[in-house]
Amino acid sequence: MILDIHTRVDALNMQAWSLLTTNIEKIPEIIAEARNLALEVNYKIGFSENLIIEGKYNVLIGNLNDAVANFLQAKKIFEIKKNQKKLFQTLICLSETYRDLGNLKLSVKTADQAILVSQQIGDKNTEADALNLRATLSNHLGEYVFAIEKLKEVLHIRVLNSDLRGQASTLMNIGTIYTNLSNYVDGLQYLLESYKLIENNLNDYKIEAQCLLNIGNLYQDIKNYKFSINYYNKSLKISEKNKDFYTEIGCLNNLGESYYFIENYQKSIQVFEKALEKSKKYGLKHLEIFILDGIGKTYSKLGNYQKSVSFQQKSLELADQSGDLQCKINALIGLGDSYFGLQDNQTAIEYFLQSLDLSNDIKQLKTAYEAHQKLADVYQRTGDLAKVIEHLREYHRLEREVFNQETAQKTKNLSLQFDLERARHETEVYRVQNETIERANDLLEHKVQERTQELEAARAEVVMRLAIAAEYRDDNTGQHTLRVGRTSALIGEILGLPADLVELLRSAARLHDVGKIGITDLILLKPGKLTNEEFDLMKTHTTIGAQMLSNGQSLLLKMAETIALTHHERWDGRGYPNGLAGEDIPLVGRIVAVADVFDALRSERPYKTPWTLEETRAEIEAQAGKQFDAQVVEAFIKLLDSGENFN
Repeated sequence: MILDIHTRVDALNMQAWSLLTTNIEKIPEIIAEARNLALEVNYKIGFSENLIIEGKYNVLIGNLNDAVANFLQAKKIFEIKKNQKKLFQTLICLSETYRDLGNLKLSVKTADQAILVSQQIGDKNTEADALNLRATLSNHLGEYVFAIEKLKEVLHIRVLNSDLRGQASTLMNIGTIYTNLSNYVDGLQYLLESYKLIENNLNDYKIEAQCLLNIGNLYQDIKNYKFSINYYNKSLKISEKNKDFYTEIGCLNNLGESYYFIENYQKSIQVFEKALEKSKKYGLKHLEIFILDGIGKTYSKLGNYQKSVSFQQKSLELADQSGDLQCKINALIGLGDSYFGLQDNQTAIEYFLQSLDLSNDIKQLKTAYEAHQKLADVYQRTGDLAKVIEHLREYHRLEREVFNQETAQKTKNLSLQFDLERARHETEVYRVQNETIERANDLLEHKVQERTQELEAARAEVVMRLAIAAEYRDDNTGQHTLRVGRTSALIGEILGLPADLVELLRSAARLHDVGKIGITDLILLKPGKLTNEEFDLMKTHTTIGAQMLSNGQSLLLKMAETIALTHHERWDGRGYPNGLAGEDIPLVGRIVAVADVFDALRSERPYKTPWTLEETRAEIEAQAGKQFDAQVVEAFIKLLDSGENFN
């Protein structure tokens, strides 16, 4: 009799599970029946399974706090029963719900518990699920390096197990992180790769809506609002149809921001208010903070400062309750702006000073220098010039400090880009090699080699994109790197380098100035002569570039690293960064030194007009044995005399 009831409970639970994705209205009645039967015969496992289903149901209808209570109760029972698989499932659900409630601290703690349990279970797919969740949380917290490391592990497991949905999810997460790192080219590549996989192989509305949302976010970041609005609307249509309220509200909030950025403020308000209504309905307080801030900013743009104050005050109250200091700073700055618009200078100053103090407390330099700038504006209106000077001085000091920090982070992020390319290569090759062993098929060995070549080509493409990114600020045509690569290859040919090295040099030379991506425009685009301090900063582009390219496995990246570091060394030992002399300078560095100076002298720059071909030739000949290797100069002169077109 008891066994029959167990079977009945299990059947009801299975029925309820199936309805979670089809018809949730019938779920309460079914789980209530199963619950009563399980309690009647003290069927703990069936009861706990029932709690998980109820928790999932509560998530779907927006009762997140009730869902947490369900999952915590189930977790306790599975721990007592030592049912590791069900415990893992419950921990994942609990972590995701904490995340949706905005409690990232508890979400991370629970995800870490899930990782430990998955390792005890010994199932790689299970471990990948936990690692993927942990990586997404790290992304929310700005821990991008940690997130990338975890996602490398996840992608490796997903590929080995031919898990297409898992691959799509992981690719999407990697694309999202690259977007946060402002690496939009690779971000879009991963997101579109994920979307292609979803469209062609999966029937999963939730991940499709999330992927479209993330693509929209990328386009919004690069200020292509036409595309961001298009992708947000696509995601919104799918999430509304399938009652995925969390993605729906995220879409509405971001859509409101896009309309704000294109100055369609009425439409922005309309969309934000719809997002606010839904976030209140489902109790998503952490999303409500952002939406209120967005509405407040938009009313400020419309000149309705009283309404703006009202919404910013609500945003500030919720930020205080949640402990989200960054949201609190945003609300304080918004309130300062609104009171500035209301001509209430003293109140505006008070709010800006509060935002400044809080920014300093948490070492948030960006909002600190923003507050200094706004305070300077208010004090200028009041006529307090001493305060204006004080805050402008601090604004410029902090702006430079932020730039230096972002430069270091950018360098680290670009290094991560190469690391991820290597990881993808290793993962794919490992998978194919396993197939080779299993099938004993010679064709698959060829596939390994083919895939290796494809990935090397992809890596080379990434390298070229970096070169163009470094050059576009002082050479908006992006042709300087191409010309230096071409000239370097031609010099290499005359010097008798093997054909394969000549082609390698053609590509690697294009990266000679990649480190300029870490040099401020105030120096890079300065029309006059640099000061000694500014020139010392400019010199660091050699070491920055070498650091970006360090640890490369391909011959291309190794040669590019050498060139980036040594192309400003001089034959007479008076160059930088290391003062190398003569043949201690690698040959590729000596070749690129001549090609770079030739093109730089022939090109227009903010600080100079272009030299004639004759003037440039005379200068390079004069520097033979001083700045340049005389043999390289001789080869270069032969190149000029050959009739090669450099115009």
